[in-house]
Amino acid sequence: MIYLLWFLGLLLLLSAFSFVFYLFYFQEISRLEKIAREYPGYADVRIKLGRVFKDRHDYDKAIKYFTEALRIYPYYLEAYKELFYIYDSKGETAQSREILEKLLEFAKNQQDNEMIKFAEKNLSLR
Repeated sequence: MIYLLWFLGLLLLLSAFSFVFYLFYFQEISRLEKIAREYPGYADVRIKLGRVFKDRHDYDKAIKYFTEALRIYPYYLEAYKELFYIYDSKGETAQSREILEKLLEFAKNQQDNEMIKFAEKNLSLR
């Protein structure tokens, strides 16, 4: 009986931690969305929002925010990389290849050797 009470107490504690975590998590999303509305020319906040939604597997919203970041700053290599991961995980090879080609073009313009290697490696696999 004592083990059952101990187990139920542990479950209650874990559920309380989960609730607090989700409360802070959703507050963070609403805070970032508010900043995105207040500063329409700020691409970094859209990258952060895109990553949050990508981690939640909400790919449509993630694509929306990464695309907005690229509309604001078309040379944002990390946004291309994140979009590639999304399209690749969804199995959309044509889209992922198109993203990699754009990434490679802009990486060469910026002389970013790490991104060039990343794009060339992944293009060779397609």
